[in-house]
Amino acid sequence: MVRHRGSVFFGCIFEGVRRGFLLAIGLLTFARGGVAAADWEVRRTNDRALVEQAARALAARPEDAALAARLVRLAGKDGAASLRARFEVPAAKPDARYAEVAACATLLFALGANDDAASAFARAAALRPEVAMLAGRARALARAGKRDEALAAYDEAIAAAKAPAERRRLLEAEVALLPPTALEHELELRRALAAL
Repeated sequence: MVRHRGSVFFGCIFEGVRRGFLLAIGLLTFARGGVAAADWEVRRTNDRALVEQAARALAARPEDAALAARLVRLAGKDGAASLRARFEVPAAKPDARYAEVAACATLLFALGANDDAASAFARAAALRPEVAMLAGRARALARAGKRDEALAAYDEAIAAAKAPAERRRLLEAEVALLPPTALEHELELRRALAAL
C-alpha cells in the first residue's frame, strides 16, 4: 500500500508540473506569434522605403531595365506620376549628366511613355553613345508604332554593338520588326546573324 500511495503522490506532482509546463509553452507560442504578425504587417504596408531604395539603385544603374520595371511595380499607379517627375526634373536640366538622362529614359520606357522614352534615349545616346541607349531608343520607337524610325535605330545600335551576343539579340529584334515585303533587308540581317 505504501507504494501505491507514493506513486499517487508523485503522479499528482508530475501532473501539476506537466500542466504548468504546457501552459507556459502555449503562452510563449501565442506571444511570439503576435510579434511576428505585427512585424509582418509593418513590412507589408510600408512600400515607401522600398521605392526609395529602388529609385536610388536605378540612379546608380541607369541602364537596368529590369530594375526600372520593378520600381514601377513597387510605386504602383498612385506613385507613377511622382516617380516620373522625380527622374524627369534632373534629366531636363541643360547640364544633366548621362546617368540622370539614362535613368529617366529607362524609367519612361518602363512606365510605357514610349515617345518620351525614345527622345530621352536619344538625348542620353548623344551624351554617351552606349549600346543600351541606342537599343532602348529602338525598342521605344517600335513600341510607339514608328517602325521605320525603329529599324533605323536598330541599325545604329547594331553598328555600335561589339559583343556577338549583343549583336545577335539586336539583329533578331530587328528581323522580328521587319515588314513581310522587306525581303532584301531581312536576307541581309539573316546573313549577319549566320556570320556570328
